[in-house]
Amino acid sequence: MVNEIRRLQHLDFVPPLIVWFTEQVPPPMYSPRYLSMIAKLRFRLEYSLRQLGDKSPRLTKYIISSDLFTRMGRLRALGEMLTLHKQGLLHQIFVFTDTNNRFFQSYKLPSHIVPMGYHPQFGELRHQTRDIDVLFLGSTRDRRRKKILLNLEQVLLAKGIRFVIKDGSPERGYAFGSERTSLLNRSKIMLNIMRQPWDDPVFRLILAAPNGAMCLSETLLPTSMGLFQENEHFVMASLSQMVRAIEYYLTHDSLRNQIAMKAHELVTTKLTMTNMAKQIIQIATDSPI
Repeated sequence: MVNEIRRLQHLDFVPPLIVWFTEQVPPPMYSPRYLSMIAKLRFRLEYSLRQLGDKSPRLTKYIISSDLFTRMGRLRALGEMLTLHKQGLLHQIFVFTDTNNRFFQSYKLPSHIVPMGYHPQFGELRHQTRDIDVLFLGSTRDRRRKKILLNLEQVLLAKGIRFVIKDGSPERGYAFGSERTSLLNRSKIMLNIMRQPWDDPVFRLILAAPNGAMCLSETLLPTSMGLFQENEHFVMASLSQMVRAIEYYLTHDSLRNQIAMKAHELVTTKLTMTNMAKQIIQIATDSPI
């Protein structure tokens, strides 16, 4: 979005922007004043680097794609919202959960909750044989998540539980589109391990539900679940009890399938992309510019 902000700054007229915010937010326990300062600095740094990139594209690409720089992506996203708001370009930010809504409102940014919508590209029931016990989809670049998953993998392997991880690495590969749908239709449990404990897990829940895989999550903040209800649409377990929970739901097919189908119904009938778009349009229309 940095390049887009650069482009907007050179236009004579820019209509107020509506942002569908899908990124994860920085640590909410830090003061807004502190995070605001470093988020703006992170934004200005990338802004300056991209200006330099017009003259030195290789150097700029190397810096921006570096591991240290990408790890500050959450600050970049916050810095972008603060910059757009300061310049009078930001009309509304739409988020999926109360956690993120409270976060942005603490910065006096115009934020509203609209549940994330399901699109058929996220998957469908294919009635395949569920020969994968547990599936995890997502990056393992974050040290917290990587450590948890590697420990789980060793324990589950020793117990003879088939655990498939697709994290985009050369060793494990990645899965998108039809291949991802097929994997989820072959899986009994889709595992949700957060990058950070305060994160929003809604997208992973939206992926599991239409494909009939039950989502088993580590313990979440009550404000981060959106419209999903624990023990009705998904289940939670502490990290210390995760293996025991996996074993329990693998041996209780009827209960596992009941939870998975409840989530499937919620996502494909109520949490649709069409309903989400209607809510966004209604709120944006009712909010004065």
